[in-house]
Parts: sequence; C-alpha cells; structure tokens
Amino acid sequence: MDKINHCWPFIVIIVIMFLFFLFFDFLRRKDMKIDYTNKRIRYYIENNNGVDYIIIPYLFWQEGKLNAIKTMFSDRFEYEGRFFRVEFLYHNQAHIPRVDDIFPKGFYRDCKSVIKNIELTSSNYGNINNTYINGDNNQVSIQQSQYFDIETEIQKFIKSENNLSDFDKETLQSFLYQLSKGSPEKNTTKKVVDILNKFLPLTTAIINMIKALTF
Repeated sequence: MDKINHCWPFIVIIVIMFLFFLFFDFLRRKDMKIDYTNKRIRYYIENNNGVDYIIIPYLFWQEGKLNAIKTMFSDRFEYEGRFFRVEFLYHNQAHIPRVDDIFPKGFYRDCKSVIKNIELTSSNYGNINNTYINGDNNQVSIQQSQYFDIETEIQKFIKSENNLSDFDKETLQSFLYQLSKGSPEKNTTKKVVDILNKFLPLTTAIINMIKALTF
C-alpha cells in the first residue's frame, strides 16, 4: 500500500503528460488538413545591422502551416510593392515575442531568412531553348516555342488532378488566360508555382519551365 501511495504522484504526472500529448497531436493532425493557400500568413520584415530579414511565426504543432511557409517563401515574395529574394529559410528558430501574440512565447517557433530586394527593371531575360522572354516591373512577355508548351501541360494537369481546390483552379485558369495574351502577371505566376509545388514531384517539369521563363 505504501508503495502505491509513493508511486501515485508519478502516475498522475504520466497521465497528465499523456493527455497533453494527445491534445497537441490532435491539434497537429487538424492543422495538417488546413489549406493555407487561401489564408493570410503573418510575417515581419526587420533590419538588423543593415541586413533585412523575414520572420514568420507559427505554433509548434502547426506542421501544416510550416509546410505552407516552406513552399510559399521558398524563393521570393512581394511586400508593399517590392520583391524580395529569400536566401535560405531556417525553421524551428527561437520566437521573437510580438504584440499580437495570443499564446505564451514557448508555444511559438519562427522561420527566419535573410532577404534581398530584387530590382525589377525593363530587361530581356534571354533565350532558353528557343523561348524568348521580355519583362518589366509588373509583367513578363513570353513567346513560346513548341518545346515549352506550358499552357498545354497546365491544362493536362488541371484535368488529371482531382485534389485541386476551386481557388487553385481559378488561379491556374487566370494564369492560362494571361499566358494566352503573352503577358502573365508576376504575382499570378508566383501563385501558380506555389500551387504546383504542392504536387511535387509530378509537377517538377512544369515548375522548371515556368521558373526558367519568368523568374
């Protein structure tokens, strides 16, 4: 009896820890089902000793959000009309407390990367396998050859992929329309790449073609 009484506090602690594990595992599983494509992800731009950083907070159980962050901020992004290149995105960094934080600091993790401003000026992006691209601040103008028929490939993808959301389909259709006019918007192009990144490795070829032509 004395042994049972002696072990009782440890049993209670183990049970509580197990319940916490189940609770946060439930939150993790629920977060994995969220489509962050249509959600606004909060981030901050900071300058430290002349170096610009992007900092993106997330809760430690938000694996779905973390995956979305890795996809959406893997290359470049637009902020207040300016374009930035993401150098290398580190995740699971110590959180910097914010005024609008809802939970205590220990619940948060940060993604962090050095970013560099991209000066977008009128230019000729070159000739890639007989494909010619001209760009300015807001649009790129494409003349496609038979070797890179992006429009056909995306149409095939839309027809064959059953897991596309209606929003993603509309974004792809908008890109196809702009592509048919020869001047897809860079913001739309980036959204298309973000969508296709969710279906890797099946979409690798299409992504590479788009990036080669428009970035």
